[in-house]
Amino acid sequence: MDYNSNSVGIIGYWFATNYGGVASYFSLYSKIEKMGFSPLLIENPYYFTDKEGEDVFSRNLFKSINANICEPFEMDELDNLNKMADCFILGSDQVFTSSSISAFGKLFLMEFAKDEKRKIAVSASCGGDNLKGRPEIVEYAKRQLSRFTKVSVREYKGLDIVRHDLNINAEFMIDPIFFTNAETYIKMGESIEKKSDKPYLLAYILDPTDNKREGILSLADKLGLDIKIALDGRKFTHEKNFKAMNLPEFTLPELDFYEWIHYYSHASYIITDSFHGAAMSLILNKPFIAYANYGRGYPRFLTLFRLFNLKNRLIENSEQITYSLLNDEIDFLYVNSVIADKVKEAEEYIRDGILSEENESKSVVLPSKCVNVLLEKEKCVGCGACVNICPTNAICFEEDEWGYYRATVKGEKCVNCGKCSSICPAISLPEKQEGKPECYEFIANDNNILWNSSSGGFFSTIARKILMNGGVVVGAAWKNDLTVEHILIDDESDLYKLQKSKYLQSYIGTVFRQVKERLEKGQEVLFTGCPCQIAGLKAYLQKTYNNLLTIDLLCGNSPSAGFFKKYIEDVFPKGISRYEFRNKKRGYNAECVEVEDMEGNVNILFSLREDAYQRVYHNHTMCPPHCENCKYQSVPRYGDLTIGDFWGLSKYDKETDFSKGVSVVLTNSEKGKEYIEEILNDNTALVKKVPLYWLGGNGYALEGHHNYASRNRDKFYDAIQKMSFSNAVSYALKSNKGIYHSTYESVNIPLMLNSNLAMFSFDQNVWEEHIINGKITMLVKPNQWNVGKYANLPLARPLKKGTEYLLEVKFKIRTQYELITFHVRDSGTGCIQVITSYRIPNNNDGNKWYTVRKKFIPDMEMYDQFMIGASQISGYGNYIAFDYINIKELNSGE
Repeated sequence: MDYNSNSVGIIGYWFATNYGGVASYFSLYSKIEKMGFSPLLIENPYYFTDKEGEDVFSRNLFKSINANICEPFEMDELDNLNKMADCFILGSDQVFTSSSISAFGKLFLMEFAKDEKRKIAVSASCGGDNLKGRPEIVEYAKRQLSRFTKVSVREYKGLDIVRHDLNINAEFMIDPIFFTNAETYIKMGESIEKKSDKPYLLAYILDPTDNKREGILSLADKLGLDIKIALDGRKFTHEKNFKAMNLPEFTLPELDFYEWIHYYSHASYIITDSFHGAAMSLILNKPFIAYANYGRGYPRFLTLFRLFNLKNRLIENSEQITYSLLNDEIDFLYVNSVIADKVKEAEEYIRDGILSEENESKSVVLPSKCVNVLLEKEKCVGCGACVNICPTNAICFEEDEWGYYRATVKGEKCVNCGKCSSICPAISLPEKQEGKPECYEFIANDNNILWNSSSGGFFSTIARKILMNGGVVVGAAWKNDLTVEHILIDDESDLYKLQKSKYLQSYIGTVFRQVKERLEKGQEVLFTGCPCQIAGLKAYLQKTYNNLLTIDLLCGNSPSAGFFKKYIEDVFPKGISRYEFRNKKRGYNAECVEVEDMEGNVNILFSLREDAYQRVYHNHTMCPPHCENCKYQSVPRYGDLTIGDFWGLSKYDKETDFSKGVSVVLTNSEKGKEYIEEILNDNTALVKKVPLYWLGGNGYALEGHHNYASRNRDKFYDAIQKMSFSNAVSYALKSNKGIYHSTYESVNIPLMLNSNLAMFSFDQNVWEEHIINGKITMLVKPNQWNVGKYANLPLARPLKKGTEYLLEVKFKIRTQYELITFHVRDSGTGCIQVITSYRIPNNNDGNKWYTVRKKFIPDMEMYDQFMIGASQISGYGNYIAFDYINIKELNSGE
């Protein structure tokens, strides 16, 4: 090919034998050509040693469209490419992984390209690689990408990596496979003869497993469709995958690209474990289900399904293929509108990059003084100081992979003034209040305030005073989408919005600017928030205002809005209109939630027994890393006042009735003390000054107390990316990770004791398990018959709340205790329910068999163990032997 000024070199895995990847490069090539430029495919530098050779479907596709392919140059000859084009584009797929950079770095990161050449990354991908543990790769990538004209990536996770780890101002871009419309793909598929008359399910599977095989068969049966299976297009893996799939009667032979498109375009339904397979389903408007494929770059699946709001169609296993899922139709009008918008953005990006002149293009390197460069992403608490102070509005909040609000710098707007990093409290802590605080217990006299407050009503009392004096109040409020944001109110009729606890991260936005505007006008402002948010406000204001009163909270941890959204979607699939933490209908407590559905029905969920969110909130399983290592909570504090629940007060104050709630208040400044004295004088509440040590561990404020994350936190954070909220909770908390096996033939039998199928689990310092005369016999070791020493037998599946079951037990026992109690237990939280207690006859000698039959109804969803306690098998030579233990689900009306 002759060089011309319109030539655009395309770099990447266009020659690889992956149908989706090839479709992506075909689409990129076609788009550049339609834009009026001359695309040129840059040959594989390992061309002469490529074992797949020349005759592969990828190369045959590009030959069939007369694509321009440059002559091959080996790695040490890549400088010759400078003669071929003035602009080079690095295409999509996993070109930013450690392995790709190691093998192809000189080509992919354009080390060969002269400085004046335009270098553009189009929807590049890190796959599932976070580049951790490869500092030499990171430094090399930083250095080379800094020479690029533009950089875009296709995964939100990749955006974080490139921005925060490589300091490159990357943009998000949809995968190039979407650049070609459905009509073009369908026309390509029509170039071969139609090979099927009957409607069929197409399974495009890269990595066959037994579970996927069962899922394909089950889905085809549910849909009443024939089956056709297309495997990975790689030349040397088809035979291996053919055997692993083990459905020879349905599996297609090796396909060329046109045949692959043909089978896609004529399918009635798609099931796939391929990212590009899911993308092609969307382009062709085919109903589909996708398996989450962790070995193929899971973050790209997350991005795709989040972009099109189709998270429910990304499944972990075939058991999730339900009629409910199949009946949930995809909104293809919305899908098509998203594709159109994103393709338009991509075309503008590519055109700007190709046509940009060297002296016009702005560096892709994030400015050296910006907060994203100087602060590790995980340490950003989302306080909002940088967002509010930025003079060019170059900083905004974006959700990270778990849904936490993190400050993100838009490099093209940044002027590198350094204001953001200079005030960031996570980089440099602002000054705290001085001196040791005074401690008070507080209970509002107004019962209406008490009822509508989570604790003792201090916030509402002080907020009323501010509002009555013409001031404004800022605090956390629910939004219609059930996220939480800080808002400013100036009317008491809106105070209800700020009352009550909200156990998730609040979006600060630009409310600090509103606060400053009111302060500058001389208006009194009350600002309440977590200690890190107060620290952020003080850092932003950079001066003391006499008309500002700050209240920080004795907080535990603030999970992301993303976690809460996923919880709502899972537990309340029909949606809800209202959610209230800390409802007092069951008294003053931390565990009662009131939920109102879309039809106005109100439900009460109490404690972790009934609420999946509380199973992982109070035990800090959702605790974010920035809360775990909080440096804002300790005394002295940031707020003029500190408030929270006064848990543990009953140990010290035996006289006061705080059954309706009680607040603890710390006065951290003279201003804070003045407000407490004012309340004391106007007699609007019961206020008692008490010793500071009474505070105990509340809010981790005192020396010797610090925040923490559950040992199960990392498991939950991993699982929540891949599973429904409830399944992620089980994965994190349960020893079996919430995975159950169909041990018995009948689905109505969660437990049928059989030593060949299941044995007790127990502490070996307490128990011994033996098979004596064919019976499972449990012995308690001497002096170990204490409360809390349990032996548990796993169930085949969790029991269902509200469903009637029958327990049948035949046992003999030797014990000095008069009762034996049988329980069910949740292996994740340790919650138990007593099924029945059996009184042992006085003449028992340990040789007689007793039979118990008891119907029971579980009071929660999670029970998955049968349990006995060591304390009831007391005395030397004690034991309990079982002939059988059965738990059966009873049919309605039985």
